[in-house]
Amino acid sequence: MNIKDLTIAHIGLGRMGAGIANNIQAAGCHFVVYNRSTEKMQPFVAAGAKAARTPREAASEADIVVTSLMDDKSVFDVISGEDGILAGMRGGAIHIGTTTISPGASTRCSGLHAVQGSHYLSPPYWEDRALPRQVSYSRSWPANRKSSTAHGRSWNAIRRTSSC
Repeated sequence: MNIKDLTIAHIGLGRMGAGIANNIQAAGCHFVVYNRSTEKMQPFVAAGAKAARTPREAASEADIVVTSLMDDKSVFDVISGEDGILAGMRGGAIHIGTTTISPGASTRCSGLHAVQGSHYLSPPYWEDRALPRQVSYSRSWPANRKSSTAHGRSWNAIRRTSSC
């Protein structure tokens, strides 16, 4: 799988989210961005990204949706409801959550995606202070082997872009 063949949506362009989004965009994929405050989308749009009006719109165009949000509540605000990403994600699409959330919220996200026919991946990450602006991720896969295969291919495309 080549990242240039994927459409990736990034939702949440705060400090961490903007760094991750910069690297995903630099990888050359089709890129869609959404942020509540639209001015944070402008640098990405100026560099060729498409601005979405809602999380649903961003997700409807994406093979992979990356979210970088604040907490449990902000994650559920973005994934649920009429304009949430679950309303727009197609079956087989992957949501990679980079938000630090509770284990219960992560389990709930996985369940919501399973019902939808999409996949949820929440890789733990840490900052490597020895390498400036480097964030590392470790994988965690669901027990379902089919899902693991889909996550693995997408993970390999994404992990090459993960320094911010």
